[in-house]
Amino acid sequence: MATTKSSILVKAAAKQMIDARIGCLLVVDEKDENEIVGVVTERDCMRAISENVSTLTDSIIKDIMTSSEDIISAKNNISSEDCFKIMLANNIRHLPLVDDSFVICRVLSIKDVAASMISENDRKVHEKEEEAEYWQWRATMLDESPGSYMSH
Repeated sequence: MATTKSSILVKAAAKQMIDARIGCLLVVDEKDENEIVGVVTERDCMRAISENVSTLTDSIIKDIMTSSEDIISAKNNISSEDCFKIMLANNIRHLPLVDDSFVICRVLSIKDVAASMISENDRKVHEKEEEAEYWQWRATMLDESPGSYMSH
């Protein structure tokens, strides 16, 4: 999980996300890198740019981040469908997943959730195809077996 500190310039954090090809950074405490104090997203940076063009050179992450008290998160065993519902309901593109101690394990993007849902759907389709093939084979075997009503 990529991190930054609240004192970092917005421009630097935006460049960090662009370079890493990610859309979200966890903001860690200045003195304790294991303590999450917030989250900043590419959307936060874009909003800062559009609203504060003249003062952007001095804007720091603390000015635009979502503080830890306001972060929307979910348990790490949540289904993709439920993640998607939370993201839609809260108009967010990144969802931190936490363990039983409420420690962030990872951050899911809307792209991660969509890929997982597509993969799950593909798996279900494949299972149905295999089931249909089995029943087709079974019907063929019954049709060809001696004594079958179809073999006469």
